[in-house]
Amino acid sequence: MQNLDTEIIPSTVAQERSSKRKRRTIIAIVVLLVLSVMTMLVQSMIPLMFDLVPWMEQAYYIGVTYGLPLTFLILALALGASIALLMSKTRSYKQRWMQSFRVVYLVLMSIAFLFLVMMQIGISIDTSGSFGKGENYQEIAAFQGDTEDIRMGKFYLNGDLLLERFEDYQIEYNPITGDSTRFELKWISGSEYFIVAPKGHAAADTLFVKITDNQPAYYAFVLSLDRVQGMHGKLDKQP
Repeated sequence: MQNLDTEIIPSTVAQERSSKRKRRTIIAIVVLLVLSVMTMLVQSMIPLMFDLVPWMEQAYYIGVTYGLPLTFLILALALGASIALLMSKTRSYKQRWMQSFRVVYLVLMSIAFLFLVMMQIGISIDTSGSFGKGENYQEIAAFQGDTEDIRMGKFYLNGDLLLERFEDYQIEYNPITGDSTRFELKWISGSEYFIVAPKGHAAADTLFVKITDNQPAYYAFVLSLDRVQGMHGKLDKQP
């Protein structure tokens, strides 16, 4: 009888360990799947950051995809530790902490995932270009009328001075920080030009701009890094 008990106990322990390994494997697979989906969602939003140099786009991509879950992990551990203090003390503190941690982390990751999904839906159904969905730059028709009035002057976005254009350069202003940056400018044709960022600036070296419309109150344009993928924009001529 003693031998039978001795055989059953190790067997039960082995089964429990096997069950734990299976659960951990399933959790790891689910986490990887969620990260993979988040990666695809984040990657499709990179056109929003089209004016960044490639290494900054990559940093944004990696930071959101992997940095966000890591940040939530640390936050969930901290919140879980606080919540565990308020839970019933029928179990050990470690057990309460791990339980609250799992719940908090699941909630945070779910919120992040839903946010990315909603952003993706917004990008998919947006027709105004406000999400920065890229189009073929070469296929977008250039404005054929007079553009002389926008070759120099001050131009505004949402009432704030965004840039001041001169004959061969323009100064762009950050309405939040008040900083300004000078970009060299060269017109390619009557409705297209490119600007060159100063060395060390976060923006891409060269940005192409094609004028698509010119009205008394505003002008519309499309921007592109490589003259392949473009993104629409509009600037006002008065505040």
